[in-house]
Amino acid sequence: MADDESVASAARALADATAALTKLLGQQMGAVSDDVGRAVSQGLREASRGLDQASESISGHARAGDRRRERAEETRTELLDAAARVIASRGYEGASVGDVAGAAGYTKGAVYSNFGSKEDLFRALAERELAEHRVAPRPGDAPVTAEQALLNLEILAAMNRSSSLGALLADDFARAVREATGAGPDREPTQAELDRAVAHLALTTIAPLVEVADPTTAGATHRLTTP
Repeated sequence: MADDESVASAARALADATAALTKLLGQQMGAVSDDVGRAVSQGLREASRGLDQASESISGHARAGDRRRERAEETRTELLDAAARVIASRGYEGASVGDVAGAAGYTKGAVYSNFGSKEDLFRALAERELAEHRVAPRPGDAPVTAEQALLNLEILAAMNRSSSLGALLADDFARAVREATGAGPDREPTQAELDRAVAHLALTTIAPLVEVADPTTAGATHRLTTP
């Protein structure tokens, strides 16, 4: 996109310069030969129009490219959102690529063209959930829903069952836990802060499910995680 904008800007600048030169030459040529002056001026005006059209065409292609990128990002987000719902409902093993595609309103081809495989889709989803603090929520974050708790369990279980996935997500997970301490980027959290973050993660993963299983415990997650 940057290259397209540079070319378009150069074309517009050249068109402006051509228009100015047309005016100047028209004035100068008029003193020598009206016919020659008119011919040169006409040729330059046509060149200027051509450059304007080229600039508009380039700008149009750049805008179309932006729209395609935006739509691609929307598709990716919709597939990840659908994967979150389906995996929370059916588990990673029970969720198929077709299930995710159908829930998002796409074909399986859309999943494979964006993520390559079911494992790649799950990894992208786990990375997003960790980065957005939904697996290891920070103090003061919105309460974790039962659906989110189920998805978080699937992410933690997958990291433990698959050594390759665990290794791929290890840094993301460690970063999420560190950020959940609220220590900030200017210092390393203490061991006590890390321990509290792990305890908070465990509570927000299990307690919402307990509340669903036993309605008499409603509100337990909030009570246990609120200072």
